[in-house]
Amino acid sequence: MDRPSDIYRNLIRDQMAQYGLSFRELSRISGLDRKLLGRFVKGRTNMTMDHLETALAVFGYELDAIPRRRAM
Repeated sequence: MDRPSDIYRNLIRDQMAQYGLSFRELSRISGLDRKLLGRFVKGRTNMTMDHLETALAVFGYELDAIPRRRAM
């Protein structure tokens, strides 16, 4: 099973490809550091939830909590 960070990492990578954005362009649009974006997408680091939410918002996504079928 993919970790949540892998799911978001792949989503950002796929959206960048779909829109033809480089890390430099995504950085300019989102206001996030280009190196942080690159390291995250390449799996070298994680992002804070605030940074992740900012990156996802560029592509029209937002973070949300979804209840599991059975908690505890």
